[in-house]
Amino acid sequence: MKLKEYLTISNLLYIGTMVFALGVIIKILIDRYQLPAGACPVDNSRTLLYIAITLLIGVNLGTSAYSYWKKKTEEH
Repeated sequence: MKLKEYLTISNLLYIGTMVFALGVIIKILIDRYQLPAGACPVDNSRTLLYIAITLLIGVNLGTSAYSYWKKKTEEH
């Protein structure tokens, strides 16, 4: 397969979102070891975590909607 087929906008958005989400998870894990016992590391990164989840859901819904729309237009 050609490289252009892999590097579509939706794939790049998905990969970028996954890298961002992985970065947030790594940040939470690093913060976990720097905090005292009983402290929640997610409290410090809650906004980033919400952004990562929202981006993942948005990219998945957008890609699904685009695939559905493309399939419907090819049928007619």
